[in-house]
Amino acid sequence: MEIRNATASDVSAIVAVDHVAADDIHRRQNIHDWVTASHAIIATTENVVVGYSVLEYNFFGCGFVPMLLVTKEYRRKGVATALLTHLEERCRTEKLFTSTNQSNKPMQALMKRLCYERSGTIYNLDDGDPELFYIKRFQRTQKEKKFPCTMNGLKVLNPNGKRSTDSMNALHEDRGAW
Repeated sequence: MEIRNATASDVSAIVAVDHVAADDIHRRQNIHDWVTASHAIIATTENVVVGYSVLEYNFFGCGFVPMLLVTKEYRRKGVATALLTHLEERCRTEKLFTSTNQSNKPMQALMKRLCYERSGTIYNLDDGDPELFYIKRFQRTQKEKKFPCTMNGLKVLNPNGKRSTDSMNALHEDRGAW
């Protein structure tokens, strides 16, 4: 699998894998705009687009992932993790937000696995299916990026910015915030 920036020549392939874009001119326009602005990345296998994601900075000046899509055939094979991890590495801000519908249990599981914390809920965007917002915090330094959560006993930041060398200790330091 390869993760790379999407280019204008990828737009039709992205539209082809996005089931919403088939019937929604606004989604097709969004895809075109994201690619033109260099906000979109794609995952390919044998030069075939199997997923894409987008990173923008129009959410209160923070990084925001408004789109993460993987084709049905490639779900649960690490594509979404690879796309999101790539965007985390590219994110220029200390906070990265994303959202998903309450009905999207696989995305919620991905958020938990990648150590995102719930940040809030907005009702009435989709009738009967609230939008759940998530955040991942980063401690940025000039020389390196330190990520807020790992499962390998590396440095972890809890929501209050406290460091811990043990992931489980950090998760339990402030249970109310997780």
